[in-house]
Amino acid sequence: MYSEGDGMVLCSIDGCEKAAKSKGFCANHYQKQRNAGNKPKLKIFNVKKCNAAGCETDALRLGFCQQHLKEWNFE
Repeated sequence: MYSEGDGMVLCSIDGCEKAAKSKGFCANHYQKQRNAGNKPKLKIFNVKKCNAAGCETDALRLGFCQQHLKEWNFE
């Protein structure tokens, strides 16, 4: 689905390779968690840093932080 370096955040459920949509979960796992009232175990993953030179902020999308996405009109 998504490669390691594309800046996408994956679902926090172990083994799920779908993109996270809400609160670290893909749409399917978020809905299951919400319906069941349970909090599934989160996997620990490394958050990528922004690809802009000298920026240490966490990347959100396309490998860039929110500030650099706005600056370069990627949003």
